[in-house]
Amino acid sequence: MSNVVEIVNFKLANGTTHQDFIASNEQMESFLKEQEGLLYRTLCEKEDASYVDIVYWQDMALAKKAQQAFYSSPLCQMFAQNIDKESVQLEHVKVIASQGCEG
Repeated sequence: MSNVVEIVNFKLANGTTHQDFIASNEQMESFLKEQEGLLYRTLCEKEDASYVDIVYWQDMALAKKAQQAFYSSPLCQMFAQNIDKESVQLEHVKVIASQGCEG
């Protein structure tokens, strides 16, 4: 099975500050640590103040399982409330080549 990368592009909800969002990310990190198959995650801010959340998963089944758990987890509620849902673009892509990440 191939590793999978989950790429989520989004903007913050109206009234949410960068500081609010980063604070809610701590709970999101707690949620992710509980998920089977998590390999690596990076949260990035773009120049236009939008964000990209990049998560590496062991395989597609575990990525989809975590995605479903996200919707019902109390740990994810504040994180989700801080995101403009209309701006969310989510995709899962299969890894065909990779090189180690130091960081």
